[in-house]
This record gives sequence, C-alpha cells and structure tokens, in this order.
Amino acid sequence: MRIHEKGNPDGAPLVLLHGLASSARCWERTLPELERDRRLLLVDLFAGGTRRFSLEDAATQLAEELRARGVTRADLVGHSMGGLIALHVATSSPDLVSSLVLVGVPAMRVTRARIGRLGAVARSSISRRASAVSLVVGSLLRTSPLRVLAATRATLRADLAAQAAAATGIPTLLVWGAEDRIVPVEVGLQLARRMPDAELVVIPVAGHQPMWERPEAFSEALAAFLDR
Repeated sequence: MRIHEKGNPDGAPLVLLHGLASSARCWERTLPELERDRRLLLVDLFAGGTRRFSLEDAATQLAEELRARGVTRADLVGHSMGGLIALHVATSSPDLVSSLVLVGVPAMRVTRARIGRLGAVARSSISRRASAVSLVVGSLLRTSPLRVLAATRATLRADLAAQAAAATGIPTLLVWGAEDRIVPVEVGLQLARRMPDAELVVIPVAGHQPMWERPEAFSEALAAFLDR
C-alpha cells in the first residue's frame, strides 16, 4: 500500500480508496473539485505488497498509515472493494472516521450467479466510455496477477452486512450508478435499510464507476454531502 498526498495540506483529510480492477487514477476527474480545500490522500492498495491480500489487513495497514501521518479524523471515500476496506476501518477504528462515502460497494455476500459480473467490470466500463479502456487495462497490467486473484477472492467472500449495520453514528453517503451491472442498485437499497445514518444517491446514465463516467454528477453529490 502507498499513499500519495495532493491538494491543500491544511485542509480536512479526505481518503480515496479505489476498487479491484482499478487504481488511484479512477479519481482523476473529481480531483479538481476537491484539491483546493481538501488534504487528499490517494491510496494505492496494490503497491508494494505481497501476493497475500485481505480486507482486514488492508484496513489495519491503512489505519496505521493515517495515524503515522498525523491524521486524527478523516472522511473516507471507497469505491467497490475500497468501500469494503473503508467499512472495516470505520468499525475497527471508528475514532479515525468522520464520515463514509461508499460507491458501488458489494457489501452483501456475492452469490455464485454474480461472480461473473465482477469479472465483467472491464467490459462494462469499456462499453460505456472508451476512455475507461486505459484506466482498467493499465491498472491490471501494473498489478501482480496473484495479488489481484487474492483480492478478488477476498471481495467475493465479503459479507459486511453486519458491519454496515454496526457503523451507527457515522454519517454515510451511498453512491450508485443507475446502470451498475456489477453491483446492482438493489444492493445499495439493502445497505441503506441496514445503515440508519446513510443516504443513497443514484446517478443516472452511469455504471459501476460513476466517478469516472459522470464526474460532474459524482462531484456534486460528494460535495453536497461533505459540506453538511
């Protein structure tokens, strides 16, 4: 794991966690709206790691890294697998978390029928936006296949419904693409019912990566939530 800092060093910390078939690049299109006022910590989850990978280990390492950088409270934004890690941090180190933003997070156990959908993330993104080709393919090429496989297994095994319900008292924004074929909007609706402090925003004409496909709409929803 590596953390790259951008933006205003005196601003409130905002931690950005990418998903499985992605990298910190997935936030590029939202950064101009954030870096003026925020201390941005972009996490590269696959950098410098071994072939082993678990959501719990990643959450523990992230909490340690944030404390080492003097971060006492932060807003955590996690896409897909990154959202699972953000949830782990929120329940294991709640003192570190001011708020959560979970984007297309597969927080309910994924059934065997949906495993193929996770493998289709690249096809889904590419079919929606040609510009996503370099994002997805580049991310996969720079990551150890064994580490991606371990992360995929960890994501498929995840069942964080109980943890989501336990994240009480933490303001939470759930963001979903209306046309997400990887983690359908129904999952977001289930999460919203389990998380009393959560609100759900569905972005039209967007798939599994709304921050890349509809950056203006995503940034608007994020800013409205963080400003509150």
